[in-house]
Amino acid sequence: MSKDTKQTHFTSDPKQLLQSRACGALATAESVGGSLAGALKGAPPSNTAPLKDKYKTLSKIVHQGVDSLYLSFQGSLSQYWSNKLSQLKNIAQDSDPLIKATAQANIGGHYFEVSSRGRGKYLYVLKDNWFQIQVAGEDSKALPVVYVQISSELLTFNPLCDVIESIKFIVNTLASSVDKVSVSRVDICIDFMTDVNLSKFTEDNWVTRAKSFSRYSENSQFTGWSIGKGQLMARLYNKTTESKKSNKQFFYDVWSDNGWGYKDQVWRIEFQFKRETLNQLNAIMVEELEEKLSSLWCYATTQWLRLTLPSKQDTARTRWDNHPLWEMLTTVSWQTLPNRGLKRVIKERIPTDDYFFTSGFSVFPAYMAREGIHSIDEAAKHFFHHARLYHDQKRVVTGLFYHEYVKQRVAMKARKYNTIKNEHPDLVEENNKKVIRRQLT
Repeated sequence: MSKDTKQTHFTSDPKQLLQSRACGALATAESVGGSLAGALKGAPPSNTAPLKDKYKTLSKIVHQGVDSLYLSFQGSLSQYWSNKLSQLKNIAQDSDPLIKATAQANIGGHYFEVSSRGRGKYLYVLKDNWFQIQVAGEDSKALPVVYVQISSELLTFNPLCDVIESIKFIVNTLASSVDKVSVSRVDICIDFMTDVNLSKFTEDNWVTRAKSFSRYSENSQFTGWSIGKGQLMARLYNKTTESKKSNKQFFYDVWSDNGWGYKDQVWRIEFQFKRETLNQLNAIMVEELEEKLSSLWCYATTQWLRLTLPSKQDTARTRWDNHPLWEMLTTVSWQTLPNRGLKRVIKERIPTDDYFFTSGFSVFPAYMAREGIHSIDEAAKHFFHHARLYHDQKRVVTGLFYHEYVKQRVAMKARKYNTIKNEHPDLVEENNKKVIRRQLT
């Protein structure tokens, strides 16, 4: 059977559906740390109840929340920041690394890296660990003045309202006026552990409006599904595997607080809503987003997509029962997001200790072996002595003494990591001259 012939007819008016249903209010499993037992006890009567009983399982939710958020700000860029960003973008294109390293915008305690290129129709891009900010030119009347992507880590450990207020402060600094703030994209997710073998499901298990299905595997191991495309998408995937690849181990703290062990596999079901769908669902205004999460989840898991128990006795797919795992995921409450405890999410994009002292540290033992040195302290002295000799000898090629080379590399990394506000070499030289003149007088 083709994908098109499998499509199911649903309620056609999403807004009417959201007004008539409140999935979160019908929750039968705890939103965090809950098991499937409560959901199964509350299962409604069904003529396929024996089939449902056959698929009873144990599952546990270890996280839920907003994973991605993109906001659009309508308004006008201030004349000051229009000139400033143009200057910083030109500096970012400079061939001198020490000058290039000063392409930073200091706004509200953030040392944003200013990119040498824009993105799409946006002229300027500012980046740190909290936000990626795209800024339109002063004359770009058709575009939102600012388009912002908020980091997953920041959204995971901070109340949504606080995150939105933080970015509003930065945008209000950049803009001379802000008329409206709207949601361009939001991804909401639930992470869970389960004894269900998710690799056994086929397209036939999914009852959905979507026409696009993609099944993924790696080294012959099932890793997930992607369903739909465009304005509304769903992804079911192995989050444990993905978090290692994307370096998002910060989720481990959240999961472990809710019963996860380091050998357990965590799966994620995630829905991505874009502007057109959000507008149809009356969830476009950022001020109303948090209270709309229940409605969005309800629509996605009851009207747009369901994981079902196919029945050979019933050809009407709309009457197929939800799989017990889906029952739990569907009925989770979004009225109040779980309190994950306080954790400071740094603004800087700094590498982990593992990067420095495992990957980065490998060169030091190699140097010790080459030189035949067993003492770490002695090797450290030799290493930096040889480094100085090497770079001083290369000055003919690089034009830099050892200390100049180190200074240049530190400045470039500081810009990339958002850790140090670099000073333009011309300003440094001018300040040095002022100091000398004061000493002479």
